[in-house]
Amino acid sequence: GLGYTVYRAGKPYISPETQEILGYEAQYIAETTIETPGDPATLRVIKSDQELKRGDRLMPTADGDMPLSYFPRPPENHIVGSIIRVMGGVSQIGQRDVVVIDKGTADGIEVGHTLDIYRKGRIVTDNVQPGASVPVKLPDEIAGVLMVFRPFERVSYALVMEATDAIHTLDRVQTP
Repeated sequence: GLGYTVYRAGKPYISPETQEILGYEAQYIAETTIETPGDPATLRVIKSDQELKRGDRLMPTADGDMPLSYFPRPPENHIVGSIIRVMGGVSQIGQRDVVVIDKGTADGIEVGHTLDIYRKGRIVTDNVQPGASVPVKLPDEIAGVLMVFRPFERVSYALVMEATDAIHTLDRVQTP
């Protein structure tokens, strides 16, 4: 039957480059079905994670909107972005973790697109020159692969498919 997913606007997603707000995290609250259509309509809550509050948002439940089989492939155009959030509040990101990247459909991102994850190269001190210590940035190293499963206009949710190294927020993602 027809229904709505109830969600609450959460923390903003902010671009690491421009500091602009790219969107807001949608915090899942409940699933409902329409009991009595009309204006106002009556909804029956069939599953909830927490109490519904005045001001919560409704989104029509997407039946069959999410493709169940993905064909992982790199984007046709060159993409360079960043991981801006990890879902589930973990600080170290690993395989099967869900992350948010700062690129979306406006950048040509589609379901199934894969991107390489690069861990930011550490800054080390070079003491080779006598009497001078110079900070040197090591090259970024590939640390894994992610696949987009839910793109929005300016951000996308992606699944870390492979992680050969610890991954962190603000690590770079780019076309293979």
